[in-house]
Amino acid sequence: MTRNQLVVLGCPGHRRVTLFAAAARAAGRPEPAVLPWADLLRGRYELPPGAVVRLDSPGEDPEADRLLRGPVLGPGYAPTRVEGGPAWYAGVTAALRGLAARPGVRLLGDPDEIAVMFDKRRTHALLAAAGVPVPPALPGEPPSGFEELKERLAEAGMRRVFLKPVHGSSASGVVALEFGPGGRVQATTSVELTADGLHNSLAVRRYRSAAEVAELVDRLAPEGLHVERWVPKSGQHGRAADLRVLVVGGRATHAVVRTSLHPMTNLHLGGARGETALARAAAGEHWPELLATAEAAARCFPHAPMVGVDLLPHSRWRRSLVAEVNAFGDLLPNLPGLPEGPAPGLDTYAAQLASPAYAPRSAGNGGARSADGALPERAPASGSVTTRSSTGSPFPEPLVSPASIPDMNEVVGSHDLLLVTLDTLRHDVAAELLAAGRLPNLAKVLPPSGWERRHSPGSFTYAAHQAILAGFLPTPASPDGPHPRLFAARFAGSETTGSRTWVFDAPDLPTGLAGAGYRTVCIGGVGFFNKQGPLGSVLPGLFQESHWAPELGVPSPTSFESQVAVAERVAAEQPPGRPLFLFLNVSALHQPNWFHLPGATRADGDSRETHAAALEYVDAHVGRLFAAMSARRPCFAIVCSDHGTAYGEDGYTGHRIGHEVVWTVPYAHFTLPVTPQEPR
Repeated sequence: MTRNQLVVLGCPGHRRVTLFAAAARAAGRPEPAVLPWADLLRGRYELPPGAVVRLDSPGEDPEADRLLRGPVLGPGYAPTRVEGGPAWYAGVTAALRGLAARPGVRLLGDPDEIAVMFDKRRTHALLAAAGVPVPPALPGEPPSGFEELKERLAEAGMRRVFLKPVHGSSASGVVALEFGPGGRVQATTSVELTADGLHNSLAVRRYRSAAEVAELVDRLAPEGLHVERWVPKSGQHGRAADLRVLVVGGRATHAVVRTSLHPMTNLHLGGARGETALARAAAGEHWPELLATAEAAARCFPHAPMVGVDLLPHSRWRRSLVAEVNAFGDLLPNLPGLPEGPAPGLDTYAAQLASPAYAPRSAGNGGARSADGALPERAPASGSVTTRSSTGSPFPEPLVSPASIPDMNEVVGSHDLLLVTLDTLRHDVAAELLAAGRLPNLAKVLPPSGWERRHSPGSFTYAAHQAILAGFLPTPASPDGPHPRLFAARFAGSETTGSRTWVFDAPDLPTGLAGAGYRTVCIGGVGFFNKQGPLGSVLPGLFQESHWAPELGVPSPTSFESQVAVAERVAAEQPPGRPLFLFLNVSALHQPNWFHLPGATRADGDSRETHAAALEYVDAHVGRLFAAMSARRPCFAIVCSDHGTAYGEDGYTGHRIGHEVVWTVPYAHFTLPVTPQEPR
């Protein structure tokens, strides 16, 4: 090995290593050296000063696998064994961290990020916190066995789920589990139950007896199980399909469709490559949104030069959820780069060699290759990419995203404005229903990433709305603030007033918009808007016009329909030249809401399930609201919750408490294009 040489940590002779080496030679790079995983695990290796190490998978190295799992499996060790995942994980992550700690060595990848990617529970939590759409997961600790799992799934209303060993890969130990009527249960998996252990096989099988399924789950449980709702995937030629998207340098470069007659689409389990062109045609205008979802997942791992993102397409290829993020997801032989991507026609390894992470550099030539083949320092993490690289790479240089909000100075005055607060709606319920396809009308207008996870400015209606109506909308639930606001009252020293913020000289937003020529209208819902006393008149009093009646309030089973009818009338009555700001506080989700669940009685009371049913009720009628508000001119809409509510979590019920389910709310903003309505 030579100074500043590119070294591949991998399995000598494996096609991962040989394909990358071939791509390096084709690009005019020196032949990469190889550091065997087994040598790293034994601690018997030397690296030259300044070595740059590409991290690749240990999965195909039988010697490395025995070193990682052999000690815990003992005489029963076999490469096909499912068990031993926690030991494998501990060994791999410790080895990578030790490698990173060696003086003068630079890794192309971050051991801590790789540790998250190889922990399905941590990956799911990270993606969900960032607002990346993921399948709903069973909350709480991993189940200890089948009986506990069955009880918890029944409580959560989940009848079809995937069980995934927390540290597994390549579908090892994955079970598609479904419960039917009369206590029937079925498990689909490649796991073979034997007396000496659980073994992976190439044959997908079904276990239909309760005893076999219970044994399977009980024996998998010590591995730690991540449990996700089984979301029906879009198909191709009558086969279930998913999408592996390779993201290099923050950009989607490759995509491959995988299809199967089984729930698992892995190629080694009988899956087959599908037709990407057909998927693109089926998705139509939503194809870029699918790729954007993969890129959003990749941004959660900013120091990874490459990740393979597995997308679960649903709603006829129009939307997707992220199932997995793979640290070593680039083994896609003979797959050309996407024509619209930054590496058209290049294979996955050539695309990486052309990306910023691998760009040659020297101290004084601004990115040109140095005589010794030195590689650049790791590119900074970034969200969006907007300019072509000055080094000549087909990849744009990463830049800090300028703003995640539209320029409200252009929106105000040219658009009608709609602010909908879904009173008490919880983020987890909103995200689960959207992922399950149970909010079809909201799904038509929400951004590709779905609901954004935010924190409320208050734990109950009055406090939250005093803040919201002063311009303090729910804040993104991420620590990378300050977060610029859409609207802000002018005051010195504001740290959340940006260049795109619309600033008003008034104590509250309705008054500020009225001063800008808007007609401001409030349609109330819960008691703080009922105008039946001084307190119930404070919030409506901020508007030029306000509406409330008992049929709009919480006890009415048809409250939202009645509110929409008022909104339709208000919108129709506005003069064509005057913009409208309509605020609507949706009361249907607030307790009591038991009557929205078919078959429920007052004695059953309110629950997370009745809360979800109320949201489905709102979704059934929200299309009318959007149509009314976009009939005259484009409408900028904000749909969010004011706060969540507890249904027994940690012994709490209701809100006005400092609990995660209360503070965490769903949020979205979007523009409704003008769509004139037909005369009735």
